Amino acid sequence: MKNDVIDILLAYSEYFSKSNFIIYGFRLLGWVFIKFLGFLVDKLEDVVRSVIVVTDFFNSPEITNLINKFRPLLYLLLVASIIFIGYQLVINKKFDRSKLPMNIILALCII
Repeated sequence: MKNDVIDILLAYSEYFSKSNFIIYGFRLLGWVFIKFLGFLVDKLEDVVRSVIVVTDFFNSPEITNLINKFRPLLYLLLVASIIFIGYQLVINKKFDRSKLPMNIILALCII
């Protein structure tokens, strides 16, 4: 049993080093730095969790009911904006048609 331990220690002796105060100090500083990084990651995780809770605002029943209540008004606003774009295309000859697709996408995203 004792010889097995000595054989293992001799086989892996290149990975071992004698300890001194300088190496111990660097090892201690490294460990404190790793603990600080762990603390920082834990705090960032808490921040992410609080952001997730805040973004759950739109899934609350009160806000969902409010959005559902105003949904017909939003569709009416979408139809009015499409009619206005069509009117501008027919009447206004200086209407910049190159910006039309971007304006339509923007209107759909807003509504």
